[in-house]
Amino acid sequence: MTHYALRITQYAVRSTQYEKGFSLLEITIALVLLTVGLVSVLQLFPAGLRASRKGRLANEATLAARERLEEVERVGLAAVEEWADELAQYELEGREPRPGALELKGETGHVSWEILGPSIVDEPGVGLGFPNELRRVAVVVSWEDRGETYKKEFATYLNR
Repeated sequence: MTHYALRITQYAVRSTQYEKGFSLLEITIALVLLTVGLVSVLQLFPAGLRASRKGRLANEATLAARERLEEVERVGLAAVEEWADELAQYELEGREPRPGALELKGETGHVSWEILGPSIVDEPGVGLGFPNELRRVAVVVSWEDRGETYKKEFATYLNR
């Protein structure tokens, strides 16, 4: 019986003697995998920040265009036509527009905008047979992000 117990203890001592820790190769492989994973995750942060900034600026441009279009609809087509003619005259004479006039160009935050029109609608299927009654007023918004210029046009149709 003691001989059998001695064999078990010798085997236990011998097997643990060679398996006490990780080999240098195992540690190196683990560190390489950890580094590759960490670098991959860290590269996602700048891409996410760029996408977030681009989305925020596009949203800001959309809101600026919406505000301008709502203002155009609020004052009506006649006022827009009058102010467009007035502005053209002031630009020829080199004067500033009168106070209270609808601004046809401007900036809101990082976005610049311009109201275009009104123009006669000459598109097939639009105007319901009354092409001289419908006018298209557009707002063009533009913004820059990382040296690249973006431009978007929004339009509304007003009845004369």
